[in-house]
Amino acid sequence: MSLIRSLTRKDVSKVSALYRKVHLAGGASHAKPSPQKLGEAFDEIFLRNPWRDENLPSLVCEDKSGAIVGFIGVSPRRMSLKGRPILVAVSAHLMLDPDRQSGLAGIQLLQRFFSGPQQLSLADFANDIGRKVWNGIGGRMSHIHCLNWVKTLRPSSRALTLVAGKLRIPAPLSSITRPLVRLPDAALARVSPHRYRFAPSDLIAKDLDDETLLECISEFSASYSLRPEYDELTLPWLIRRAEGVKSSGNLRKVALHDDSGLIVGWYLYYLKPGGVSEVLQMCARKCSSGAVLDHLFHHAWSHGSESISGRLDHELLPELSGRACYLNCGPPWVLIHTRDPEISQAFERGDVFLSKLEGEWCTSYRT
Repeated sequence: MSLIRSLTRKDVSKVSALYRKVHLAGGASHAKPSPQKLGEAFDEIFLRNPWRDENLPSLVCEDKSGAIVGFIGVSPRRMSLKGRPILVAVSAHLMLDPDRQSGLAGIQLLQRFFSGPQQLSLADFANDIGRKVWNGIGGRMSHIHCLNWVKTLRPSSRALTLVAGKLRIPAPLSSITRPLVRLPDAALARVSPHRYRFAPSDLIAKDLDDETLLECISEFSASYSLRPEYDELTLPWLIRRAEGVKSSGNLRKVALHDDSGLIVGWYLYYLKPGGVSEVLQMCARKCSSGAVLDHLFHHAWSHGSESISGRLDHELLPELSGRACYLNCGPPWVLIHTRDPEISQAFERGDVFLSKLEGEWCTSYRT
């Protein structure tokens, strides 16, 4: 019989070893994080995060011999539903030992996780297997939040990248052919300027600091029934975690002002020249959402991105459609579990302020 119990500091090295076994087996050794680096990350994320709560711990599964054969990371968060405090548990890294796992271990871990004191359980980077398990024991998808918008900025360059990846063309050869696609991209910008030409915005861009971001989220999220609750400790911790994810690009944090100095929107995104830039969080006043998108697209395009994508907020659909963006549906999947009908209804309406910053992006191991 397996034992499900709370993660302790003594378990961190074993959980790190399990992570390496499950996710890093067979990869290039130079690309693998060291056990020490992994252990430090797991300790910070799951044992020293600013929301830590002894009543809502990460969980390990032990077999009869005492070996750790399963794990699920849990990070408490704070939200509010029309002013009512909501305890949220964000899960990450549900994993089982491929050599010793019991088919029931994953289900036992999730059932124990769901039985915690939280009013909402959330996973927003789940794969197909995770989705099936969640659905099988009472969870469900948040369909609107599983949609991502994509804006192609350099179609010929993007096509070359995709072909090179599928055919495994060596990077040196790909780099030789890359200048050749600049001409068709320029031609497309002339033929379809509404799709592929990006002009500077009239909005005034300024660096976005933690204090200003905290004020913006508090103000702009007020129109949503379910919204995050941050403070001077929790939000900077998340931002520092996000800044450390270098594999996705450099995190750009931009506040946009109109001529009067009013902040009309902001964006946090990973700029990746020659690849896909990813939006971590973006928000705008309704009257300025198009201008904020235009500024974001021009910023990414002018710094060499081939395309840019972000989680869909249904309020942006008209502006995204008018800018020739298209939608992708997961994976990854956004999954929820709640016994509170008001929370469930808020997700069904899309009445939730839920960017990648509010999910597991910053509370899972990323490099």
